[in-house]
Amino acid sequence: MIIPLIALKFLTICNFKFFNKFQRNYEYYYVEILEKEYKSWRFVGRAFLPVSMALSISLLVNSIPLFKGLFGIDGTSAIIFLSLLISPFTSLLLLPIWCMKDSGIVKMRKNLNKRIPPELSYFGKVQFQSYKGFAGISTPFLYLITIISEIQIRLDLTSLIILIYPIILIGLYMPSLLIYEKRIRRVCPKIIKKFKLMPLG
Repeated sequence: MIIPLIALKFLTICNFKFFNKFQRNYEYYYVEILEKEYKSWRFVGRAFLPVSMALSISLLVNSIPLFKGLFGIDGTSAIIFLSLLISPFTSLLLLPIWCMKDSGIVKMRKNLNKRIPPELSYFGKVQFQSYKGFAGISTPFLYLITIISEIQIRLDLTSLIILIYPIILIGLYMPSLLIYEKRIRRVCPKIIKKFKLMPLG
């Protein structure tokens, strides 16, 4: 999970250039981010989405009969192993979005009619909402089915671990998020300079 942080600037630039091709009707600026110190709830909030995505994909794969028993001897161990394996990749999807948001990069729709107020939002909002929608819809549904089936099959310590596992997985994200906060302060000015953005206003 820490390895992608080394290439944070490169990943952000690639993400921007790729998705910029689908957003030709926008122009880009940056705004000054005044809040520099983040509280603990922000770390937990940021970890929640990649954890939900990793769990959702893990639950989805393990629900397919073809993959049953491939990642673990039982449902609980398979979900845990696969979600741990997927977690770095879900964080890889979100790192560029966080970086652009923390850099204050915003997009504004080009309007021919200047009397209409311009639509303003941060770059990467569509990506973030898509990931959030996927995780928000699929994770609770699949997780509830899995918990019920595991408890019905056997009620022991191993099956009950799945109840608190999301909290453990969120905790595993904390060290990498702390490293991210250290790196982002140096990366933000470089990103703005690389994109040659003007301040908004």
